[in-house]
Amino acid sequence: MSGSRDFNLYVKKEVIEDTLKQLPKAQYWLDSQIWEDMKPYMPMETGAFQNLVGLRNASLAGTGQVCVYAGPSGRFLYYGKKMKNAKTGKGPRPIPIGGGIVIFRWPYLSRLIATEEPLTYSNPMAQPEWDEVAKRDHFTEWQEGVRKILNGR
Repeated sequence: MSGSRDFNLYVKKEVIEDTLKQLPKAQYWLDSQIWEDMKPYMPMETGAFQNLVGLRNASLAGTGQVCVYAGPSGRFLYYGKKMKNAKTGKGPRPIPIGGGIVIFRWPYLSRLIATEEPLTYSNPMAQPEWDEVAKRDHFTEWQEGVRKILNGR
């Protein structure tokens, strides 16, 4: 004998219709809010990486998808591990661009693999897998926001 029981649940058709009308608005809000809440935990040096991810999220808002990283460096930043060239075992090549600024580049078409060495981010709040950090810190706020929209508030 199982512990389950059958029961009937009656909901007014109008309540369901009103809720369904609010779903696109709730999804758009949630996707946009996840992006906003991830940003403080993302690496931020020049802003180019966040701008690229932000552009992707602007086009995805309302679809139920959120872009957490983009571009060739995004995966490495997201997982927080230094990379090396699979063929040579070396890291990126430093290139001075003037004014005491040095950028790092990989040879064209390099196949990269992760090392066990963690990245150091310039943003003190940045952490690997920043979407999970945002979820940990903001999940109940996301639930409440969606609930308010679906209830027409």
